[in-house]
Amino acid sequence: MRACSTVAIALVSVAASARADDGACAHVPRGLDAGPVGIGYFEGDLGTGRRACPRSELTLRARAGLVIDSPSLYGAVDGGLLLGGSLALRDRGELFATLETVHYAFVDEGGLTASKWSLGHLTVGGSGLLVDRARVALAPWGRLLLPTATDSIRVRTVGADAGLALDFRPRGPASLRAWAGGDFSAGLSAAPAFPRGGGFVGAGLELRALHRFALELDLDAHFGRDAAVDVVAPSLALRLRMVRGLGLSLAGSVPVAGAERRLAMAMVSLWWQFAERKMNPPLNE
Repeated sequence: MRACSTVAIALVSVAASARADDGACAHVPRGLDAGPVGIGYFEGDLGTGRRACPRSELTLRARAGLVIDSPSLYGAVDGGLLLGGSLALRDRGELFATLETVHYAFVDEGGLTASKWSLGHLTVGGSGLLVDRARVALAPWGRLLLPTATDSIRVRTVGADAGLALDFRPRGPASLRAWAGGDFSAGLSAAPAFPRGGGFVGAGLELRALHRFALELDLDAHFGRDAAVDVVAPSLALRLRMVRGLGLSLAGSVPVAGAERRLAMAMVSLWWQFAERKMNPPLNE
């Protein structure tokens, strides 16, 4: 958590030192995804970074993870279909929500198999744009995890996270971003809740081409939830802007350190940006 606090202080310092100039959020091409890859390794989308710049959009994401533990004769596949949306509030922040409309899990342990379909997690939250100048944007966000998941009959999971997001968009095809925050979750049942919490940090590099293509490379790290190091994972996403604010993304993530058992995560995303910021430049800029 100390590392996360240090990163958060650094993000505020960078944003505060920016001189007044074109705002960073004025240079986000419409129809291209504008935030971290955000595949997520925990409940719902807890512990994932948020973008700093607000926008109004609808998203549909299919996400899957894979575990293969041959020495323990254990294998598992889990995934879900997530429906999300955000609503920009006069370019000063946004409200957002994500519901895993269906969750699937398949487990094979020593030849014994089981599978289950269930309703997934619902998260709701909001962010506020504190700084948008000199091509630097800074925004805090908060998110609540509501007890909607039905994968366990007797336990309902609740939680929350909060953090800071920093975007730096210099002139040219490259952009940088960083984020830091903390999260917790607990199970509501007749038994003790056993709350768990931790901190997360991340950084990303975005490379754009012709305002239609973007390559996003992120590095995420989460600490203190289940282990000293829960997961350190690079993520890569290929993004395409199609027509009328419609976009497509193919993303993957591979843990390289930590207690996380998944070998890999993958996600396919569709989004529709149904309202454009007045500050957006023409796509042929």
